[in-house]
Amino acid sequence: MNQRSCALDYTVWHDDFFPPSTFKRSVVRAAGMLALFLIWVALSVLIAVGLMHLNFSLETAGFLAVMIPPGIVVMLNIVGAFNRPRGQTNNLKKFRKWILSAAGQRHGLQLIHLAEMQVPDNCHLRIIVSSEWLRQSPEKQLADINYWYVLWNWCRDEGGIHSELELTVIDAVEQCVGAAHSRDGGMRWIAIQP
Repeated sequence: MNQRSCALDYTVWHDDFFPPSTFKRSVVRAAGMLALFLIWVALSVLIAVGLMHLNFSLETAGFLAVMIPPGIVVMLNIVGAFNRPRGQTNNLKKFRKWILSAAGQRHGLQLIHLAEMQVPDNCHLRIIVSSEWLRQSPEKQLADINYWYVLWNWCRDEGGIHSELELTVIDAVEQCVGAAHSRDGGMRWIAIQP
């Protein structure tokens, strides 16, 4: 088979995933941190007043009032309240949203090229492509597979982030036309079958 391949480029979406800091973004981040601090102070005051009404000393009430809110956050984090798996449906929605975004359009991605997407497990994405996608140049096909791979790796659940991601691209008759795989000591490669 006349297979074409190239090394996977992880840097293509870097500026989209991690946009450079701007003054507006810095102000929003600082305002969010200030809001969290003020919420913590307000909760602490309410807890301290409540404990003093229950005849706790000022020192004890103050200590407990300051420690209870972060303690609750730590306990919720331990039980996994903040990092529950989003599920593959939400991951696919996020994936589609990125493709339809301005960044996806800038990279030349089109949702019409994806006839169907299947997620057998967290580490594997199967994309059934349209006949229109198959008519593109091999260079464009390789670029699309590269973009899809990096996007899916970004969108999938945190729990599988350290495991190897597999991407398989098939046509309407379920013949493999492209994939992302390991080669040469773990380097990620993408390939297409013309």
